[in-house]
Amino acid sequence: INAEYMGPKGVCEQLFALFEGGEAHDEAARDISFQLLRERVYPSVGDLMGESEECRLGLKAAIEKVLEFATQAEFKFFIDFLKSLFRTCGKLGDQELVEVISGQAELSSALEGSAGDELHRMLDCANIALEFLQAGAQDNRLSLNIITNVLPSFNNFAEMPILQVLALQRLCELAPHISATGASASIAPLFAILLKYLPTSSDFEVTNVNFTVLEGLLYCLHLYGRQDAEQLERLTAPTITSDVSNETAKTFKERLLLLHEASDATANNILQALPKLKHAASAKDLATKQSLEKGLLCIRNITDWSRSLLLKKATPLSSLPRGRFSWSVNSNQKRPRQQEELLPAKKKVIARQ
Repeated sequence: INAEYMGPKGVCEQLFALFEGGEAHDEAARDISFQLLRERVYPSVGDLMGESEECRLGLKAAIEKVLEFATQAEFKFFIDFLKSLFRTCGKLGDQELVEVISGQAELSSALEGSAGDELHRMLDCANIALEFLQAGAQDNRLSLNIITNVLPSFNNFAEMPILQVLALQRLCELAPHISATGASASIAPLFAILLKYLPTSSDFEVTNVNFTVLEGLLYCLHLYGRQDAEQLERLTAPTITSDVSNETAKTFKERLLLLHEASDATANNILQALPKLKHAASAKDLATKQSLEKGLLCIRNITDWSRSLLLKKATPLSSLPRGRFSWSVNSNQKRPRQQEELLPAKKKVIARQ
């Protein structure tokens, strides 16, 4: 790269170009490029680019072009680079950064069971976007993408419960930052997915009830339903009419009562088992005790969060429920080495160890 001839913008564009195409470029050159951008360019990017709008927009385009091939560390750095590049002159705000990120998380259809990497990527993008959402930006795409293309595919990820939990947690975290229109568009599909997971009278077995997923779905329905309580009431409250929606509402009430029955039976079993572990000392017994306590918290949350939906006039919770989630996980929870370092790309990407 001839730095003197190309100038700062040209050099940066060439460095970013080494990330395009995933495995098409030499990995050593890619690593050197990343190091140069992070250690030499990023600290003084404002001075290097000056006030040139052309330079900034050119680099923005170059970065957006390679984001889909980035590992997790690279992706986060590129977003920080964009933030630094434009915030110095107020040309790119939190809203624009969220749009860049959500564009990289876009799913065109429901996920298959083999698409764990794609789901990881989407959830990582949602986590990165939270910084800008909490600063005042809004986004509908991330939430609606999870609701439309991830939640209906949960059964495909039964062997990866941590991904189910992360998807529910991200959906809750995104709720305060969705527009009223986006929240309204979220309620009906959330309700349909919740109905799918509620136990049915024909095959009712407590062991078949996925309490963890139901806990998260109930809470999400309250979070999004608060922005359009009338729609939530129409979906969940039977009326004197006999149309399809009314029959669905009746079915919902009946199956929610079955969930209460399953919850009561499970809570009783847990309460009978806990005293035997009061003085648990071994690692195995302590782990069992902790699991039972989390299970009891899950059951109590389900009972609390479904109570208002059983009223004649179903209403969402007006404030966040007290207590903690049994299914909540740390956003920075340690993953296996390769997964921790990868933000899985839409196309094949170099998997670094």
